[in-house]
Amino acid sequence: MDLSNLLPVIEAACELHRVHPTNAEPAVLGLPDAAKAAVVAGLSRQTQRAVIVVTPRQPEALSMVEELEAWLGGDATVLHFRERDSLPYERLAPDPEALNSRLAVLETLASKTAAVIVVSGVALAQRTLPAP
Repeated sequence: MDLSNLLPVIEAACELHRVHPTNAEPAVLGLPDAAKAAVVAGLSRQTQRAVIVVTPRQPEALSMVEELEAWLGGDATVLHFRERDSLPYERLAPDPEALNSRLAVLETLASKTAAVIVVSGVALAQRTLPAP
């Protein structure tokens, strides 16, 4: 379902311009669950910069990715910064698919491409590559 046609209504009703400062200061928002995806989608369209959404756990991150894809349609890139499959002190090689996915998200962030990046708190705390 594509909800992107509703974004102008959300943008006008929420006064998102007050959240999006003209300087580089990041905004931290606390919103009701039902409004999060719509407000993040509106911010993404207005800022044309990377927007990072941090969720408490992985299931919420996956749900947020699905909701944002519905709100944004094909207008923006929505990326999921996955958790590593191995525990921090396991002597196992990380899953190559998960590692490549994490590196692709970091590359997008470094290139200053407009995207919405959804990450769980655990994934945010995990190293992508081992320390040298």
